Amino acid sequence: MIREYPLTPAQQKALDSQRNIAVTASAGSGKTATLVERYIELLRTHPEIGVRNVLAITFTQKAAAEMRERVAERLRTALIRDPDPEERSRLVAIYEDLSAARISTIHAFCASLLREFPVEASVDPGFSVLEEVEATVSRRDAARETLDDLAGRSDGDPDKESLRRLLQEWDRRYLDGVLTTLILKKRHARRWSLRYLELSPEQIHASWLELLRQSLAPTCENLLAPDVLSALGSLATFAPQTNPESDSAEKILAPVRPDIARLLDDPSVETGLQLLPRLAAALTTSSGTPYSASRLGKKGNWDPDHLASFRQLLPEIGALLAPHLDLLAQSLGPRDLRAAELLPALARVFLQADARYARKKGDGARLDFDDLQERALDLLQSADDRVAHRLAGQYRFVMVDEFQDTDQLQWDLIRPLVSSEGKIDPDKLFIVGDPKQSIYSFRDADVAVFAHVRREIVAANDRHQRQTVPFHDDDGTALEGHPDEFLGRLVMGENFRTLAAPIAFVNHLFPQFMQEVEGEPFQVAYDPLLCQREADDSPGSVELLLAPDRDDEEELDGRQREAELIARRLRRLFDTGDLPVADREGLRPPRFGDVAILLRRRRFLTVYEQALRSLHIPFQVVGGLGFYQRQEIYDLANILRVLHNPRDSLPLLGALRSPYLGLSDDALFILTQLRAGSLWDQLHTDEPPADLSPAD
Repeated sequence: MIREYPLTPAQQKALDSQRNIAVTASAGSGKTATLVERYIELLRTHPEIGVRNVLAITFTQKAAAEMRERVAERLRTALIRDPDPEERSRLVAIYEDLSAARISTIHAFCASLLREFPVEASVDPGFSVLEEVEATVSRRDAARETLDDLAGRSDGDPDKESLRRLLQEWDRRYLDGVLTTLILKKRHARRWSLRYLELSPEQIHASWLELLRQSLAPTCENLLAPDVLSALGSLATFAPQTNPESDSAEKILAPVRPDIARLLDDPSVETGLQLLPRLAAALTTSSGTPYSASRLGKKGNWDPDHLASFRQLLPEIGALLAPHLDLLAQSLGPRDLRAAELLPALARVFLQADARYARKKGDGARLDFDDLQERALDLLQSADDRVAHRLAGQYRFVMVDEFQDTDQLQWDLIRPLVSSEGKIDPDKLFIVGDPKQSIYSFRDADVAVFAHVRREIVAANDRHQRQTVPFHDDDGTALEGHPDEFLGRLVMGENFRTLAAPIAFVNHLFPQFMQEVEGEPFQVAYDPLLCQREADDSPGSVELLLAPDRDDEEELDGRQREAELIARRLRRLFDTGDLPVADREGLRPPRFGDVAILLRRRRFLTVYEQALRSLHIPFQVVGGLGFYQRQEIYDLANILRVLHNPRDSLPLLGALRSPYLGLSDDALFILTQLRAGSLWDQLHTDEPPADLSPAD
């Protein structure tokens, strides 16, 4: 099949179907186009299978529709360009069968699975899927109705007493929100509720201490390595010869010498759990970074050689400790003890709300997104594994997009489809994602799953000896590769969107912050971007506008200065064209639509809007204020309030001023100055005020 564009070596290797593959694809790397090419390549080079034998999982319905359309478009283009009759015949067969393609979200896949096996899954064959808006309303109603029901029960009822205990801690509105959130996370909430329901607060607190110890233990073991202990021991021996009480270095060392001595005497994990958090905090700066050597110790107080060694050693130790500061700082305090006291009561009330939510869904007649996944997993993990075996035989290849946003439950759903006897097959699984772009916990996304599955893929390829199987290009020529690539670990770092200067800046900056940390699975490494965008006339640019915060100003004042600085720079940019834009036609002057301003928070959005308006820079807010805070919604709400109570003058004023009725400010002023009755009465007089303009 003739390619639309030349493939990079990484893209070509991603089409390989002789091994399992995990692709880390950076933004702008041509990931979607590569997915499309791979999908068609699998069907083209494996004539024994059809579209029903390839499962492609996407993150959103929009992405699924886009992939289906792009596959169809790519096939149409190939049919026009490819003269080979046999090739055309195969592509025509794929195109004609495309409506049956298994390209969907994980939720849609689960729904189709349950409808195919309703008896085995114990679901209503005619179940409907509860859309998210309706599910949100049902969760909220279930929480509120549960609180009303428990409040009306007789004194002494265990559930009512649990509610009474919770209301001693939280008000009704807050508890309502807590229950609604727990119903949203019901899969996890059920697990801990059933566990904590019968435990005492002391037992719950003790279990948390043990979990904390287990989470910290691997990090402590790494930091108790002989070379680290030796460095700490050497550090403790250094001391100034004079003026120790005022020496900056001695002020750092003096408080931790006893801890270092104790750690050297007993380098066990238990001792490390007690002492390493204090050492990490003391031997790094307040901002969590290693100390700067030039600022340590006063030369007149120290032996020159000792000071030089100390200045070298302390930053090195700080660099070892700094990545683990957040983890080591974890501890249980009074709030955790109070939470342990509340959990049994909260568990009891939640289980009541969860049961009510299930009844609202018709006890299985309607399923929300979590239900779909849970029921599908139960089906695949049923005792005889019959359904799992059948699906594993049906799907010859499985592709999963945006895998960095997959959670453990979703991987548990996919794994049986690509495995035999509990082990991943030689060449069925293809995942692609970018850990740097993970949405971290939103929709339960777990970036650690990506790293775990990538390791499983490498192990499976090693077990099936895929490291000896070469990659080939379209001509059949063997491609060179790194050993990791032959074991299925690919990186698509090419960037076709961004110019060279911004990429160089990003590549310089982010490796300093994004690094893998042993024992901390949520820390991901930075993979450098490779600029592939052709722009001979301009490499692009990076420009920093600095508006440092001032100690004596409010946050609002700082944001106003920043907004004005940005607006002035943009005004000069459009007036002078000093930063031309590179597009397909070459360089051209910048346009308003070329600029995007990204804000960390929406709190001061209006400040930036005002700064742009003041310099006559047109703009459009995308995803700015919340839906119910938009002016159009305020206007409609005011009209509804007037319909409900016409004599409520405040919403009536808003409705009259809105674009729907359009009275001017002058007209509103005249009407409100009249004293004969309410504003509603003034609107119904036989003679309107003489001062009103004809338009009003």
